[in-house]
Amino acid sequence: MKQQYVVIGLGMFGSHVARTLYEAGADVVALDRDRDAVQRAKDHASRAMVADVTNKEFLKSLGLDPDDIVIIAMGESLESSILATLFLKELGVRQIIAKANEEDHGKILSTLGASEVVFPEKDVAIRLARRISTKNIIDYIPFVEGYSIQEVAPSKKIVGQKIRDLDFRRKFGLQIIAIKDVIENKVELIIDPEKVLKDSEMMVVLGRNSDLERIKSL
Repeated sequence: MKQQYVVIGLGMFGSHVARTLYEAGADVVALDRDRDAVQRAKDHASRAMVADVTNKEFLKSLGLDPDDIVIIAMGESLESSILATLFLKELGVRQIIAKANEEDHGKILSTLGASEVVFPEKDVAIRLARRISTKNIIDYIPFVEGYSIQEVAPSKKIVGQKIRDLDFRRKFGLQIIAIKDVIENKVELIIDPEKVLKDSEMMVVLGRNSDLERIKSL
């Protein structure tokens, strides 16, 4: 049986998750209390249903497999997301990804059995602030606690240098994990240390946030 992705809550976040999964070929079940939201989701889900997910019997009727993945995308409705998480855990669903707007809400969801809690607004805010506060940071992706992946535009003083000579690992404790050429639209994942950095290329760099701060002046 094909793995199902159940998206509960079809606001902006949930509808984008459902659409992206469906366009990637996933079997998507989209659920919401709002009939209009469900109607809008019909073209972007395998099934879209009006549903009360605080009703345990309804959730049971979905016949979810333990390996199905449920995304609870109703961060604004605290009670509903808490009850849905609790019931899904009791029904044996192993992977429950829940949206939260506040840290305390997230802690409750984790305690009740959510395997992952996401904070979309917080994550986007941090990503934006990191990107716009540093002139050579093009993009920023949180990795694990205290670490990030950043897309860094090389300054004039390092364009023309070899990757070996930059020596980011020794100087900054950072790893260049890819080089992306924005003109040729190519990505190099296996980087030749003799490669000479061009002004059309971005470095994708992994490291501690504190170490990444040190390359701001490059």
